[in-house]
Amino acid sequence: HKATFACGKHMDFEGEGDRTFNQEEVHQVVKESVDSCLGSAVFTHAKVALWQATIVENSLKRLAALNKPFKYVVTCMISQNTGGATHTAHTCFWDAETDGKLMTCAFSVSIL
Repeated sequence: HKATFACGKHMDFEGEGDRTFNQEEVHQVVKESVDSCLGSAVFTHAKVALWQATIVENSLKRLAALNKPFKYVVTCMISQNTGGATHTAHTCFWDAETDGKLMTCAFSVSIL
C-alpha cells in the first residue's frame, strides 16, 4: 500500500498564471512520479526510503515546472500490507477559494 499526498498553496504573485488549484493536473503529476519510480517493483523494505525520496523529489520538480503561483507540500507513505491498520492525520489552514489539496492512493499487488 502506498499513498502520496500533494497540497497546493496560493502565493501572492502579481500577474502570474492561473491561481486555481487544479486537482486533476496535480494528480497526474503525482501519479506519473509514483508510476515511474515503482513501476512493477516488489516490496523491499531496504528500498522504501529511496522510493519515498524519489517520489517526493520528482513530484516537486514536476509541480514546480508547471510554473503555477503555488507552494507545494508533498509527503509519501509506503507500507507493506501486513493486515495491520495505518492511521494518519493532516491539517491545513488556507484560503478555500484559491488553495487546495489532493490525496491520491495507489495500490499494487506486486508491491503488496
